[in-house]
Amino acid sequence: MHKRIILLLMILLFITGCGKKIETVTIHEYYCEEGKVEDNKCVINTSIEPESIECEDDSFEFNEETRNCEYINAFPAQKEYYCNEGYTLTNGKCVNDETGESEYRQNSKYVCPYGRVNGSNCEIVDTREVIFTCPDGYTKNEDKVMCEKTEYAELKERTITEEVEE
Repeated sequence: MHKRIILLLMILLFITGCGKKIETVTIHEYYCEEGKVEDNKCVINTSIEPESIECEDDSFEFNEETRNCEYINAFPAQKEYYCNEGYTLTNGKCVNDETGESEYRQNSKYVCPYGRVNGSNCEIVDTREVIFTCPDGYTKNEDKVMCEKTEYAELKERTITEEVEE
């Protein structure tokens, strides 16, 4: 019986935390209000649209999606007929490969010998250099056709105090 009482007291002490030591820990955290921490400083990258965008040839237009000056040469696509799976196109009919029965319903799609299909046309896209200007302090990113700037700022510091049980 005494052993049970002692065991219960030990469990009670363990649960209530009697004998635990609490220590205060101070953590210094460095952060940036803007940008990201890099090499003990804040690096702020800014990217904006150019002030002006032109194509070197007036027949070309700037495509916002591809960020290129483009001219689209279009010509009619060829119509290609085909049958559903298990059928072969023979003399304008779709003939069942196993039974020999035919059906007159054919499928068709447009195909291009080169270029891309757009509706019933083939398109060949020609691209040219984009001419653009950036505001002072920004540099040109020719690949993205964007104006970019990198600035640096001091790191900010905050102190976090926590109580930790040992």
